[in-house]
Amino acid sequence: MPRLKPGDTPLSEEEDAAVAAGILADPDTIELDAEWFAGAQPAAQALPHIVEEYLRERENQTRERVHRNADGPHLPAQQLRDRVAGIGNSGGYPMANDPINLYDYEARAKLVLPHNNWEFIEAGSMDEFTTKRNRSAFEDLKLRPRFLRDVQERKISTTVLGQEISMPVMVAPAGSHMLAHPDGEVGTARGAGMSDTLMMLSTSSNYSMEEVSEAASGPLWFQLYHRGYSFTEMLVHRAEEAGFKAIVLTIDTPVASPKERDLRNRYKREHDLGNFRGMDADRSVISGTDETEGWDVSYAPPITWRELEWLRGLTSLPLVLKGVRTSEDAYEAVEHGVDGLLVSTHGGRQLDMTMGAIEMVPEVVEAARGRAEVYVDSGVRRGSDVIKALALGAKAVAIGRPLFWGLAIDGANGVHGVLELLREEVDRAMAFTGQSDVNALEPGVVQIPAGWGAFGGTTAP
Repeated sequence: MPRLKPGDTPLSEEEDAAVAAGILADPDTIELDAEWFAGAQPAAQALPHIVEEYLRERENQTRERVHRNADGPHLPAQQLRDRVAGIGNSGGYPMANDPINLYDYEARAKLVLPHNNWEFIEAGSMDEFTTKRNRSAFEDLKLRPRFLRDVQERKISTTVLGQEISMPVMVAPAGSHMLAHPDGEVGTARGAGMSDTLMMLSTSSNYSMEEVSEAASGPLWFQLYHRGYSFTEMLVHRAEEAGFKAIVLTIDTPVASPKERDLRNRYKREHDLGNFRGMDADRSVISGTDETEGWDVSYAPPITWRELEWLRGLTSLPLVLKGVRTSEDAYEAVEHGVDGLLVSTHGGRQLDMTMGAIEMVPEVVEAARGRAEVYVDSGVRRGSDVIKALALGAKAVAIGRPLFWGLAIDGANGVHGVLELLREEVDRAMAFTGQSDVNALEPGVVQIPAGWGAFGGTTAP
């Protein structure tokens, strides 16, 4: 029986071929508008053109229908994931090409993920200014190429808190990886291990720290939301017993920060928090941020600078603070013996209207004065971003949203693919800037424009 468009109009030969290839959604399974089909008519036998056109139309109505999950039929997630990735369609046409950068992963992930899941992952707080600034601040920095140098051998491996990793790119902590793939954090850990780099596991993970540790082949740090002394003590002791190598305390969530996209979508959490499975505790008590139903976080005694000594006394593991954004907090941190500072805007998901994370790195590095390692996340999309961060004094970077994109497309292999693309780009940027070791970049690798970040600016009196 021939496939029909809405309105019982038969598909053209080209449209039918595209459906068979998994490039267009099957109208028997997903309702589509005839207008989209008319707009997607390719030139004669130009099937690859459909692919590229389809991926470019990121706000297309059909795409919204493909990943909606509340008000219409849709393909099973794995079937759609396989079609978009070009995996598992026996005898069909593959995608025009594999992802060649992180933005390709982003475009394909948007096709795969249900609408509300995609919005939750991508959302920033309020006007999303900081989320956008995270990216534009990286783009404003310019690399300075250097040539006629012997850069045949380039070293991109490094260490973080004494732990060797194959490149200065880590996986940032983020909750609810099952939003992107059933393997969740287990798949992410496997992908990070395949790339021989470090993963930070969130308190709000869907798999428990013990399950992730068992699956991991690379080093792990445990990200901690302080939700009261008893919960914190329990989590820290479990992390140490499970083989995690550091505790990463998130400090930038004094209150909940509802995302306006999620409020409009009436977003509801579908997956349990693995680290609290079987415990008789309300989600508002055990979760510190986005994972709380209605963003109604219950009161817990806050952790302040005074309590850091208590926290350090719970474990022999190094302590990293995540969310440090000013020289003042960086100075306080090193004075209290903190081992690492992760400069982060939480992906722009907490306080809006701030500088981008990379803009805050220079003042944090200056305040730390070598007494603590400095890392940065939020907005890293290219290998050149990694070099820019290292040139400003960071030891390594971490990626957040891109891990979800890779996970959505191909589980652990997708996470590995995202990391390997960054590895290739870091290596290439090293060669073009005349550098041979990420641990010993020369001065002058990056051009900082006037007025960028805190340079040339001042704080209000």
